[in-house]
Amino acid sequence: EKGPVHPSAVKLKVVPGSRLTTVSKNAKTDRTIAIEPEGNMLFQKAVARKIRHSLKRVGIDLSDQRLNQELAQYGSFTDSLSTIDLEAASDTISVAIVRELLPVGWFNLLDRIRTKCYTANDEKYVPFVKFSTMGNGFTFELESLIFYALTWATMRYFECDGHIGVFGDDIIAPVPVTDKVIRMLELCGFKVNTSKSFIDGPFRESCGKHYFLGT
Repeated sequence: EKGPVHPSAVKLKVVPGSRLTTVSKNAKTDRTIAIEPEGNMLFQKAVARKIRHSLKRVGIDLSDQRLNQELAQYGSFTDSLSTIDLEAASDTISVAIVRELLPVGWFNLLDRIRTKCYTANDEKYVPFVKFSTMGNGFTFELESLIFYALTWATMRYFECDGHIGVFGDDIIAPVPVTDKVIRMLELCGFKVNTSKSFIDGPFRESCGKHYFLGT
C-alpha cells in the first residue's frame, strides 16, 4: 500500500560476526549453532542453491533423503553397501581442507561470505577455527559436496564401482572400499562415529531409516 521503500531509508547494522546460541538436538543434549547476519545469509543461501544444483547432476539430491534410505535397505539385504556416520561433521570442516579441495575462485567466494568470528554476549568476538557453522546457509551443502568428492575420488583411485549416497554427513559407499573411504575422511580431519556406522552384517541405518536384512 505504501509503495516501494527507497534504499536510503533502509538502515543496516554491520556486525563483526555471528551470534552463538544452542538448539535442542535430542532429549539429552543441545546443538551449538551460530545465528548468521542476515546479509551474509542471503549470499550463503544463493551459493547453497548452486551447490545443490551441481550435486543433483551427479545423482545427489539434497532435497530428498529417499536415495540414502533405499541404499541403506539394499546394503542391509546384500551386505554390499556400508553406511558411514561422522561425529560433529560441520564442526570439523577446517579452513585448510576447504582451501585444498575447492577451486580458488570458489574458496575465495565462500571465504568472503562466511563469518569468521562469533560472540556469545554481544560484546567480545572470538575467531572461528572451523570454516563454517550449523547456522551458516551453505554448511550442509558444502559438507555434502566434500564427502561426495572424497568418496568418489577414493572409489576411482582404487577402481571400485558401486553406488554412492551422501546426505550431509550420512555417507553410503561400497563395502570393498569402505575402510579406504574412512581412512581418507580421517586424513582430512573428520571422525567416524563407530556406534552409528555399519560396514558389515545385516543392519544398516541412514537418514533416520533402520534396516535389518532389508526390513
